[in-house]
Amino acid sequence: MQDDTEFVSSFPTEDLKKQYLQAKKSSIRRAKKEFKREEVELRRRLEDGIRTDREHREILNACIFPFMRDGALSLKLGYRFIRADPLYEQKVKNMDFLILKAKGAPQVIVGEAKGSITDPAEAIDGTREKIKVIETHKDYVNKNYLGGAVTPYEYVLGVNSVDSVETCKSIGRKGGGLITWHVGWSSGTKLSLAVPETKDAKLRQSVMHADNELNKALHKVETSTESFTFFLQSHKYSKLLVLTMVRKGITSDLTFTFQDVRDIVVETLPYVEPKTIDEETQNIISLGEQIEFIKKLTDGRYKIVSRHRDADGLESDLKKRWLIYQLRAKLEEKVQQAIRNVVESFELKKKKVYTLDTYSN
Repeated sequence: MQDDTEFVSSFPTEDLKKQYLQAKKSSIRRAKKEFKREEVELRRRLEDGIRTDREHREILNACIFPFMRDGALSLKLGYRFIRADPLYEQKVKNMDFLILKAKGAPQVIVGEAKGSITDPAEAIDGTREKIKVIETHKDYVNKNYLGGAVTPYEYVLGVNSVDSVETCKSIGRKGGGLITWHVGWSSGTKLSLAVPETKDAKLRQSVMHADNELNKALHKVETSTESFTFFLQSHKYSKLLVLTMVRKGITSDLTFTFQDVRDIVVETLPYVEPKTIDEETQNIISLGEQIEFIKKLTDGRYKIVSRHRDADGLESDLKKRWLIYQLRAKLEEKVQQAIRNVVESFELKKKKVYTLDTYSN
């Protein structure tokens, strides 16, 4: 869009200039009123996005934890968590986690986590689309993450226990071929294999692991939802939470360095190359500055802008600033679109005036 001043000066008559400025003013006012009517719903959607990502992160962490270096299933059966977001750098549809059994008969498990499921059939279809992508990139996965090993692949859908029964039924109706893990919360956080209720031996086999020891072991395994603060494909707000953690071990005035943030990013993304670590760290700091949760000091350090010192208070401030930032951006987008509409309308009017002048002369 042209600079507004330049655009206004391009009008052939003063009357047309006045019409434009009045139309622009009225259009901006209407856009702001419309935004005000929509603001509550917009805020709800933003908060839903944060909640949905948190629920996804919890299920994903719970699926991963028993397979980490000192996890129950890693120590007992030799399975090992390799990484999350295994095709992130390929910029394609991606699944959530990659596990390898290097001890004994080799086995690869690739999994997708779902924080909540409203339509099991849709969730299964979406997962199967991602499985197709993994299948076409097996050589890449084998070479870059598994040391070149060629091993059988199994695919898992990790869900909340409340969704497991309907998910299993839907997988059965769709012919099987997908294993269900579920996370329960009734007596601590536990990970289990969903055992299907079917007499069809072939179907039953297709929704269970080839390793019967793993099938037996996956019953109310102690797990955790807090292994990793965020993942490469996490919501931006989830990544910003790192800024509420960086206060640990730093000065009481809430100042910190780039390296302080980077150290936490390394902890939460231990499987990622240094270049991506640096990029993620810089993105978190830059976004923190944009939403005015942190500011850069003259000595190169950063400072959290908050009256709070406790974790809950800092997170509350962060969420408030994130929501304000997002709502302002949406308001600005609506206002700019309103202005663009007026400009387009007056571009046509301007052309008509030039055309009339041409004919009259």
